[in-house]
Amino acid sequence: MSLKLKKSPLFLPIKVEKRDGSQTTFDAAKIRTAVLQAGQATGELDESEAQLLTAQVVKVLAHTGYRHQTPDIERIQDIVEQVLISANHLHTARAYIVYREQHKKLRQDRRTTLVDVSTSVNEYLERADWRVSANANQGYFPGRADSQHLRQDARQLLAEPCLSARSGRGSPGGRRPHP
Repeated sequence: MSLKLKKSPLFLPIKVEKRDGSQTTFDAAKIRTAVLQAGQATGELDESEAQLLTAQVVKVLAHTGYRHQTPDIERIQDIVEQVLISANHLHTARAYIVYREQHKKLRQDRRTTLVDVSTSVNEYLERADWRVSANANQGYFPGRADSQHLRQDARQLLAEPCLSARSGRGSPGGRRPHP
């Protein structure tokens, strides 16, 4: 038995507002898929029950004033939770809620952990980064953290083994003896 959902501008929202603020076409099949996946994960629902629950979600949307305004994804997901609970599918509702919470954390992590490498490098080079101002390199070159001394030390470290190897001075293999 297949329950067809009619799209009507008089009863259903035409668009849905996504989390980023953009809008997309309302698609009840996406609600059905989410309900079905949660129900299959818990073993409480089959396809026909998922279709009936989806019809209930759509009915709630149609009767709660979304005929002339655009619902957002969060509001639709809240309605799905309410429908699952009212239909006494508590394990599925719990799985759906946990899934939503996990994905909310993932979205937050993606926003907070992305690092713009070029910006970080430029901030470091321009000493705009607080770690540079706090002498972050001091542990590597104690007492000589200014750029002139760092360049001088780097040149000396790079040039010494090469000079020793060419001139035959120094330790075998052109390496400096360990102090």
